[in-house]
Amino acid sequence: MKKLFALFVAAVLTACANTPTQPQVVAATLGATVSLELKLENPSSPIPTYKAFCSGTVIKEGIILTNRHCVVAVEGKQIFVRFFDGRIVKVDALVIANDGDQSMPEWGDDRPRATDAALLFVDPRHTKQIAKLSSTIPQVGEHVFAIGSPKGMRFTVTFGQVAFQLRDLEDPIYGPNLWIQHDAAINPGNSGGGLFNERGELVGVNTLTGGDNLSLSVPLEHILIHFAAYL
Repeated sequence: MKKLFALFVAAVLTACANTPTQPQVVAATLGATVSLELKLENPSSPIPTYKAFCSGTVIKEGIILTNRHCVVAVEGKQIFVRFFDGRIVKVDALVIANDGDQSMPEWGDDRPRATDAALLFVDPRHTKQIAKLSSTIPQVGEHVFAIGSPKGMRFTVTFGQVAFQLRDLEDPIYGPNLWIQHDAAINPGNSGGGLFNERGELVGVNTLTGGDNLSLSVPLEHILIHFAAYL
């Protein structure tokens, strides 16, 4: 009996030792996160300077997921992405989600909706790390964390919990949509950045904030149906 107990304890300790800590999960995720930036014109300086305005997540070699409203806001300007290790790469092309169906979705309805999402394309050689994608929407009470550039502060990580799994709300631009409601703080600049579960899997894209710990993210599974041809 003592030998069996010792084996059980050893197995538990081994499992715990192999389970990544939260800082390790976040560190691994940061490598797949980018800051969307514009190059600032400064003739007096030989060193180019950049301003962060939104965020994104690498979801496939050469492909970055962000918000549609981010790229529309800077239409006609060259977009650059900054990786966590400091590399800055220009965006070669982009695709925005189609208009989808503007009718009010029903519970469990998976028809394409008008979605605030876009894909950015860069040289695949630059996307060294790719985010793990979740196949499920997190449940109420699950821990999540958001990564982005709130007010230009790149690669900021905030933590919270899911407050409502699929909140049906009218978006002022894209019409009725279902959102992951959570209390991980997001602010202007977080737009387009990833919402991740505690295993470091991408579950959504951070899009709206109502202040007072009210944050809304587009569920990943509602976005990917728009881009099936590219993924």
